[in-house]
Amino acid sequence: MKTLGICLDPTDISRDDFLIAGTAWQQCRGGTDPNSFGIMDWFGLWFVRGNLLRDLLALSKVELLPWDTNAVIGPYENQDVDPQEYALLDTISEISITGDYSEVISFLRANKQLCMSDDWIA
Repeated sequence: MKTLGICLDPTDISRDDFLIAGTAWQQCRGGTDPNSFGIMDWFGLWFVRGNLLRDLLALSKVELLPWDTNAVIGPYENQDVDPQEYALLDTISEISITGDYSEVISFLRANKQLCMSDDWIA
């Protein structure tokens, strides 16, 4: 932790210690440079988009690793986000921020393309 300059107790992390993916998405949509979000060679709006979808699935108790993908998250490294997806991603960002479990489950039931495929192994 010292090497990375992280000064928090990993056993007692508050919601304010990290930027929620929905907030990062909204900041990008509001004009923040998407390239300011990422790690190593992974950065940009596609990176925020992937984390937004992973966050939604984590809220439904399906926790993914950074390299886990599905048809929607995709292995779209450094690809532009399709503007036709913005409305869907804006909605996901709102759900991500509220973190309401019942809303997450209802949303995923109505948008099954966001779920992991049946052959995905956790």
